[in-house]
Amino acid sequence: MRGRSLSEWLARGLALALFLPWFALQIVAASLDVARLVLDPRRQPKPGWVPYSVSRPSKVLATLLGLFLSLTPGTLAVEYDPERALLEIHTLDTPSVETVTRSVRRIEERILAWFGRVGHTALGRDA
Repeated sequence: MRGRSLSEWLARGLALALFLPWFALQIVAASLDVARLVLDPRRQPKPGWVPYSVSRPSKVLATLLGLFLSLTPGTLAVEYDPERALLEIHTLDTPSVETVTRSVRRIEERILAWFGRVGHTALGRDA
């Protein structure tokens, strides 16, 4: 267990168990949003680029976040700048930068809960 207590491992396992169904629901909701956007001729997409500041300068965290974002319909993580800890995101429909940022932050917080918030976590600063 590499120095982690049983309670830390259980907390991480619970975070993963909660993350997976939550994320599956996010995918379903995003799929419905994209379908409505495509099928409703009155709705016009507002594609956009959103710069997102990752809370920790970690390539591992940025990669996981980018992976989950890219799995979400209508969203694509395009590039990560490790020097600025900035993830460039393209969205099919951007209601506002703040709305997208809040959504991405929720995913990031759940990833951090899954991997733990302590300083020696794999999602801490990259070497």
